[in-house]
Amino acid sequence: MLGIKLMYTTRGLDLEWGNERYVLREHGGQPPRRYEFLKGVQTIEEAISCGPAKMGYSILLTNQPDYWNAPSRQDVIDAAFRLHEGSKVSGELKWSERAGKGTIKGKEAPIDLLGSYDLHWRDYSRLGNGNNQQFRYLAVMVQ
Repeated sequence: MLGIKLMYTTRGLDLEWGNERYVLREHGGQPPRRYEFLKGVQTIEEAISCGPAKMGYSILLTNQPDYWNAPSRQDVIDAAFRLHEGSKVSGELKWSERAGKGTIKGKEAPIDLLGSYDLHWRDYSRLGNGNNQQFRYLAVMVQ
C-alpha cells in the first residue's frame, strides 16, 4: 500500500495561454501550509510504522516562489517548517514562541519526524516568463 498526501497552493494568476484561460486564486497563509505539508510527511511515517503503508509521498505543487526560494529572514514564526531548495527537515519541528494564536489555531502540536529529508524542488511547468507563471513541485518520499 502507498500513502500519498497532495497539496496544491497558488498565487493569484489570470492568464490566457494557448487556447485556454487560467484563473488561479490567491492562497495566502504560507506558514500554516508549510506546517500542513510536513504534517503530511509525519502522517505517512505513522501509516508506515503501523503497517498499512509500505512507503509514501508528500507532494506540494505551487507557483509561489516563496516556497522554494531561500528566505531572506531567519527570525520568522515558521522557521522550522521552511521548505526552500536544499533545506533539510528532521526531528521535532515547532512554531516560534512569537506565532500568533490565529495563525496556528488547530496546528499547535509540534511535528515529530522519524526520518530526515533533504528537500529538492523540481520544475513542473511554465506558462510564460511573468510573475507566478512557473510551477514547481516538492515530492518527499517516505519509507
